[in-house]
Amino acid sequence: MQSDIPVKSDKHGIIGMADRIDADGTFSIIRAAGAMPFGTYSADRMRTACIAFCLEEMTGNEITGGYVEYIPDGVSRFHAVQPRDRRQVIATLHKIRLILKGDLPHQPLNAPCNRCHYKDRCESISGRRLSDLL
Repeated sequence: MQSDIPVKSDKHGIIGMADRIDADGTFSIIRAAGAMPFGTYSADRMRTACIAFCLEEMTGNEITGGYVEYIPDGVSRFHAVQPRDRRQVIATLHKIRLILKGDLPHQPLNAPCNRCHYKDRCESISGRRLSDLL
């Protein structure tokens, strides 16, 4: 068993750490948070998918999923990476690349603009109506 293994995917442009990889090739991420009554948190599913992408590229083998270990509850759950998890990772990476290029994402419905740090940038980009100025 190895711990704290750096993983990398040049194809997707991501790097990270697998907390543990067992001799049989299964990996685990370790969380200091409590477990949900069933299933895994969205962030854990995303991280599992990212590590699977990286390990697939590094080893050339298909990775079906990984374990998420919730230390406070002593729970270890296997999460099989779903196609929707992979799509969500790819969509998120696409949005990140657009933001790094300087594009701001579209405002979602019911956006929390009143507490956003970038409110002034969004409002300045959207333009102003002539009736607001006069």
